[in-house]
Amino acid sequence: LHGRRMNQIVPQLMTGRVLSSSEAGGAAHWSEEEAWALQAQYYWEGEAGESRALCGNVVDNIKRGDVIRSSVAYDPSSGVLTASIQCSGRASSIRSERPFPDGDPPQFAS
Repeated sequence: LHGRRMNQIVPQLMTGRVLSSSEAGGAAHWSEEEAWALQAQYYWEGEAGESRALCGNVVDNIKRGDVIRSSVAYDPSSGVLTASIQCSGRASSIRSERPFPDGDPPQFAS
């Protein structure tokens, strides 16, 4: 399907050292989360083996008993990937126009 080692789209509950942000070009960055947090993420391996990401905002201070809702969707007519995760009216979401947005040409035809 593709020649890369890693490719995942997740609405994630996380704590500790976590993937937490990304640059417009896909460079991935990590940080420490001292408490439980939520985030929508698309994480993949770049063509040279480097970590790449598309990250939604971090939703912090998730507590025991909080209700969490998540979704992941792919629209085959447009190739758009979306993921979201929310808790108590606070949400994190991502939208990617295509798989492996750093690749040229696109990995899959829409």
